[in-house]
Amino acid sequence: MEKWTLGWRTNGSMGEYVATPEMFLHRIPEGVSFTLAALCEPVAVAVYDIAEHGKINIGDFVVVQGSGPIGILAAYMAKRLGADTVVLTGINASEYCRFGIAQELGADVIVNVQQEKLLDRVMELTEGRLADVVIETSGAPPAISGCPELLKKGGRIIGMGIPADALTPFMWKDAVLKSLEIYFSMSTSYTAWDKALSLLKHDGEKLSRLI
Repeated sequence: MEKWTLGWRTNGSMGEYVATPEMFLHRIPEGVSFTLAALCEPVAVAVYDIAEHGKINIGDFVVVQGSGPIGILAAYMAKRLGADTVVLTGINASEYCRFGIAQELGADVIVNVQQEKLLDRVMELTEGRLADVVIETSGAPPAISGCPELLKKGGRIIGMGIPADALTPFMWKDAVLKSLEIYFSMSTSYTAWDKALSLLKHDGEKLSRLI
């Protein structure tokens, strides 16, 4: 039986069968189980926001804010794209089951922001040069507001996290004075799903740890 995965959702209900035009489907590669293929959507988010829409250069120092599934996949994607050092942040609750997986998938350094100050750690690790890229996946207002102070001049912010409130404070003046680039992304692209399935085929054993 051939296996396919949908790159979109018609509504919030779950049915046993769904009919959709063939042009919207993606073939699941041989060797990729249905369980592993279920990761395609979050992996496609990381592919689109970071590999297709954002900008990671070889040798970059990258800070990923947030240790949820998207944050962990963002760390994985940044490392795959050539980042030299990836720092991932989280909170006390993340230590139980997230930090270890994040390190297995690509995070070089974990910073618990409830235990230490992120800016101090970034200054220490970069010897004062600051980060090249901040990938914001947490949606937490303090994390969003503090992005510019973590970045060197000409640094880049990849905005993925969605805050609960419509208005979120942001250090706009610092962003302007540092000539920061900001990339905002929402959802995925058709091509991102194909690339995600390729990653699941070739790196499935590692990515399965996220399940």
